[in-house]
Amino acid sequence: METRDKTLGLVVDFGKFANKYSNRKKEIIYEILKFGKIIPVKHWNHKTQTLTKDTLAFYLNNMVVNVNKEKCPYGDKDNWVYEIKSIFENYKKLEDEVFLEKEPVFQNGIHIGQRKLGRLISMKEIMQTIKYGLFVSDHKKQGKYWHYNRYYLLNDCCVCAKETKTQYIISTVYRTSAISDGGFLEDIEYYMQGLKTHKKDNIEFGIRDETAFSKYKKTVECLNLVMLKTIQSYEKLADAAKGMGNLPGGFSGLNDRIRYINLLALYEENPERWSVAINDEAIMKMVECGCIPYSTNPGSVPFDNFQAEPHHEYSIIINIESEKDLLTSRQKRYLKIIGTDPDRFIHNRSFTDNSIRFEFNMNQWSAADQPWSHRRNNGS
Repeated sequence: METRDKTLGLVVDFGKFANKYSNRKKEIIYEILKFGKIIPVKHWNHKTQTLTKDTLAFYLNNMVVNVNKEKCPYGDKDNWVYEIKSIFENYKKLEDEVFLEKEPVFQNGIHIGQRKLGRLISMKEIMQTIKYGLFVSDHKKQGKYWHYNRYYLLNDCCVCAKETKTQYIISTVYRTSAISDGGFLEDIEYYMQGLKTHKKDNIEFGIRDETAFSKYKKTVECLNLVMLKTIQSYEKLADAAKGMGNLPGGFSGLNDRIRYINLLALYEENPERWSVAINDEAIMKMVECGCIPYSTNPGSVPFDNFQAEPHHEYSIIINIESEKDLLTSRQKRYLKIIGTDPDRFIHNRSFTDNSIRFEFNMNQWSAADQPWSHRRNNGS
């Protein structure tokens, strides 16, 4: 039985939409208002010669919810009342071949090139976003003329561009998903709650430094631990000699086999002593190599102490308690909110001990500057 607060602590005035949407759809709207990208709407009406800027737009996963800006005063978000004015959904089917009637050009080629590379956004994705995405007006006046700037939004891609008679002049591009932006680690508690099916379910997020882990896997201490676990996997120590054939490929040389036989002899002599010693040495070596287990698990180092190392490669690990290897519709939705959509991004998935485990390489969202690791307050 589910017991979560589906309003996410928000005060929402659905007004004329109160009876239009199901409870499930309203829950999705709450999520958009809680986690979506906020865009102040600025719309110039050429016929009436008026600029409208009384609306805030919230975007998430191909839906835009517009609310009354007056009820959302700047700097006082805890007291916002989300008075809904309009809702737009994108059901357009993407074509693999994309053609724009107007030429897409870059306002600053160097800047856009860096953003595309850093956020791993292709030219095809940019063009698809302009052609098939929703948009939010950001009209601006320069001199005597109004410029029709827009935020084009599709999936987790945002393209900021100005439309002219012949061109789309692109000023910047970026990802809108949580994992692609600063403050991600600070909001993990919200995502954990959303991934729960029951209040007591265990949800765990972890970060693994793949660069450091690769260094650790080449050490003697790691080899000893692998051999120890191989020995312990046999119910009878008499059968453990067969474990030489089960060692990973990197540990299958003659010297490694001799080491395994010697370790087996020591373990048979005093299992408890050598188990503790090998595990302790492995932990010390992991720390020395930088393999600190940052995780939401109470027994691990909290994310508050995490600082990404420049040029290191990281993976995010998500463990979801579940009786079956099957995600609910809400869990799928929250994985999309986070940005870790299994249907779009490469990952490793496993199911053991009533837990669905996902591993995503973070390089799929950022190539260099690791924005997901930055804090909102101090930018670290």
